[in-house]
Amino acid sequence: MPTTTRRTPASIRASAHGGVRPWWLHGSSVTWTADPVAASPAAARVPAKITLASVAGKVEIADAGSDAWRPGVEGSMLKAEDQLRTGDDGFAMLAYSDASLRVMPASLAILGFTSIRLKQGSTWMRMRKTGGTFKIETPSVAVSVCGTLVRAAVGG
Repeated sequence: MPTTTRRTPASIRASAHGGVRPWWLHGSSVTWTADPVAASPAAARVPAKITLASVAGKVEIADAGSDAWRPGVEGSMLKAEDQLRTGDDGFAMLAYSDASLRVMPASLAILGFTSIRLKQGSTWMRMRKTGGTFKIETPSVAVSVCGTLVRAAVGG
């Protein structure tokens, strides 16, 4: 089944054996089109939410673009570009559709639907093999994960 976001004339679609010849070279005047199956291919793969599954100790959240920090509440929904920080005694478990991520004590991270930017501290991540990827970025390296257990740390 084709996965496209706009109607595509059959005469310009590619096939497994190379490009498709123009309709006037086919010997037939019948052409078919593929209807869109999603708003965009990326939107079909992006999970709709990030859940703060559990908290212990001091965990704070700041909305995207804000400097106002509020306590992290277990079960709350987070958005892309929200910031999360943990105190020296705190940790947070984030639940994604195909991954879970534990932000360790004394950490600061900026969240995304398919990524996390770790500014300080460390994180553990477990991702199921679903064909998708999750990106962990630090100031010095970026790692794409596609089904494994990963630990990333900034500053030790």
